[in-house]
Amino acid sequence: MKSTLITFFTLTFFCLASSAQKIALIDKNFKEPIIYTDSLTVEQVKSGYFPVPVNNVDTFYANLKYLNEMLSIRQRSKMQSFELRAGNIVFKTSRLPYAYGDRYSIISESKVGELTASLTLSDGNISNSKVADKIEKMMKYIDSNKSLFRSPNEIHPKFYNVVVISDH
Repeated sequence: MKSTLITFFTLTFFCLASSAQKIALIDKNFKEPIIYTDSLTVEQVKSGYFPVPVNNVDTFYANLKYLNEMLSIRQRSKMQSFELRAGNIVFKTSRLPYAYGDRYSIISESKVGELTASLTLSDGNISNSKVADKIEKMMKYIDSNKSLFRSPNEIHPKFYNVVVISDH
């Protein structure tokens, strides 16, 4: 009986502890400190915060790093579009061909519960170098607030929903 009660309370504790999702709210203007919370409200999304679950910050950061490196090199991509994921966050990237190198439309969407927030990193109208500067600024912003998080591990992004350019 005693063993059954201990098992019950242990399982109950783990279920309750795992249900609370820690969320980092990133200011889209990179000016306000990152807010650490257990829940997300419509007001927070409307006021310019982008939610990133804390357990996905390292993958989110690695995806930003990959996009920054991709944008820093003038090239012709072999992919028409692709997605990078960090848990419930998806970076939707579409190639826009230009004469002197491709540009990209990059939109990040985060879904927490029933709320979806989006962050436009690029709509293709500005140069890749300016988008890379914006991404670098975001990475520095996360770095300056990283006392809340563990250090990002070296993660290599995985591509999803890749559409390859065809020459036919």
